[in-house]
Amino acid sequence: MGDHGRQSIRLGKGGRLADRRAHTGKRIQRLFTRPGSGSRITAFAGATSWPPDGNSPGPGSARTAMFPCTLYSDDPEDRAFGDDLWTWLKEQPQDAWLLWMRTANWDNADGIFDRMLDDPNCDLAIVSWLFWASDPGYHLKNPDRLDQSLPGKILRNLDKGYYTNADLFYDTFSVIDNAHAYIACLEEMREKGINPLFALPRPLCGPFNGRRARIPNAYDPETEEGLRQVFEHMNGRLPRSEEAYWRDQTAGGNLAIMKYLALPKVPDDPLTAFAHLDDVGYMEAIFGRHKKYLRARKRLVIDYMWDPKNMRSLHYTTRGNSLKQVSMVWKYSTIFGRIGLLFILFGLLAAIAMSINMARDWFAS
Repeated sequence: MGDHGRQSIRLGKGGRLADRRAHTGKRIQRLFTRPGSGSRITAFAGATSWPPDGNSPGPGSARTAMFPCTLYSDDPEDRAFGDDLWTWLKEQPQDAWLLWMRTANWDNADGIFDRMLDDPNCDLAIVSWLFWASDPGYHLKNPDRLDQSLPGKILRNLDKGYYTNADLFYDTFSVIDNAHAYIACLEEMREKGINPLFALPRPLCGPFNGRRARIPNAYDPETEEGLRQVFEHMNGRLPRSEEAYWRDQTAGGNLAIMKYLALPKVPDDPLTAFAHLDDVGYMEAIFGRHKKYLRARKRLVIDYMWDPKNMRSLHYTTRGNSLKQVSMVWKYSTIFGRIGLLFILFGLLAAIAMSINMARDWFAS
């Protein structure tokens, strides 16, 4: 901003809150700060730190302003929560970006995702996760939606030479479902003789085996309170490490398929090792064979639909199409499940035989 919009603020004794009423359009910005008694600072709209000057620390020890609070009016409820979160996030290591975005409510977060992708140095792991989480297979089938979408923006920026850093880790299983939905779209288009609108951006397939994201376990109280307020409004959360995020996912996320599907071992340079493969072959070399994935999904569904230890649950398993469901249960069940089915079958046959004998006796009499 330069000097435009700069405002000097003198804080009272032990000043904890600097209210900045410099207008930028209709917004009013407040910056939470913690300078010492009688300190004098220069605040900037949207700033999260102030530069060294005669009354502030020198290079290497510059203070950091607290979580911002941007208001559209004097009403404290009329707040730009997304802008405040991004103002804070953009000053953090990209570890924080990756940890937050995978828990975000997309209805509230897509504007922040857009700003992340505007950064040419955005880590490729972040870009990859956003690409696959945006369901690019949908955009293969709906090319008119591509230009205004996150996948469209990512493809354009890759063509510009963006995203050359790949320092972070994320697990391939995080995007396994949308990756296989993309494979299914490619196979369907190939069968129909339709050329995809865009080529597979192979660098986004990973794998991403960099450092595991890590941020402080706790920030200062003001920042923690700012984050709490934002997440209360926008949903989402900020896990403090990759391990913490992964524990949450395996405890109640969408990763149950890991029990049924083993992914291929990928060489260090898949772009070179798999250069001879077409797009479907390349993706299957990273994300596993599509047929094996479909089989794993069916097995997962059966395990969740029917507990072999609870015979009454079979009623719900066979509702709708009994023969098909029973055949699926037989095919994908364990030995105990199959034994249970055999007992049920023998019971039914015995009941039918008894009914026939009773009918014969009745007619004979």
